[in-house]
Amino acid sequence: MIQIKYLISLVFVLFIAEAGAQTGDSEKYGGMTWYLKRSVALDAARSEGKQVFMVWGRTTCSITTDVRRKLVKEPLRSIISEHYILWFSDYEKYNRYSTEVSDYLSVFSGYIAFPAICIIDTFDVKVAYGLRTGAQEVNDLQAMLNQYVGNDHFENKEKASVNVYVSGKNLVIKNDIYDEIVSVFTMSGSLVDRFRKVEYGINRNISAYAKGILVVTGSSGWSKKIVVE
Repeated sequence: MIQIKYLISLVFVLFIAEAGAQTGDSEKYGGMTWYLKRSVALDAARSEGKQVFMVWGRTTCSITTDVRRKLVKEPLRSIISEHYILWFSDYEKYNRYSTEVSDYLSVFSGYIAFPAICIIDTFDVKVAYGLRTGAQEVNDLQAMLNQYVGNDHFENKEKASVNVYVSGKNLVIKNDIYDEIVSVFTMSGSLVDRFRKVEYGINRNISAYAKGILVVTGSSGWSKKIVVE
């Protein structure tokens, strides 16, 4: 009987170690800290001078679990430990329209496959770089993580030719990136527009934009200024 109780206790301990011990605002998963609330994750990132890597999904979703496991194992673990704060947002608590995640998921009009992931710039918390959904391969995650840190040995984010200009009532964007999120901000940092570009070139109507200098950014890492008259 004692041996059976011991085995049950051991299985329970191992389960907690694998799934993570939750403490309200954070949990341990795969030996790394995952914050469970947006505000706490952003505060931690700012205090440590890091960016936030968000995973939004279901704890019962096998694909969500697979992505989280990949993030806490090498080679991704080292990159995240140095440059990122991990944030897991549980769909069961925060649906796509909640204030926790709506800033990042509002670009999707239809079904969102679990998980949704992105990198959040803590300078402007509404900027979601590399927003994507569904299953992820380690190589793709590694490229995504490396793209938004400043180490010299990583590829230059500006290597791709980006042409951004205003023509009449249209914002014209031409570059070598087929699928990315484009955001438009005022010089003070207020969000003017955000949309998904799924072509190498796109025209976006800017009739509703305020006049003046605006900053256009792409989730692939580029940033350009335009003048709306």
